[in-house]
Amino acid sequence: MARQLEHVKGFEWQGWFPHLICEAAILLPARRYLQKERGLGKKDMHMHAYWAQGKCMGKNRDA
Repeated sequence: MARQLEHVKGFEWQGWFPHLICEAAILLPARRYLQKERGLGKKDMHMHAYWAQGKCMGKNRDA
């Protein structure tokens, strides 16, 4: 997880529209960094967590 966050922090985001599509544990600190340290707002990026440990994401096909 730390390696992915290092990539987010090491990239120059000026002029980019980030698409954050990753595990929730990585998404939250990356989003906080981009919003607080880089000044990006919610409208300046797309965020989607595809998985969170211990939580059901989406719909159950068996139901």
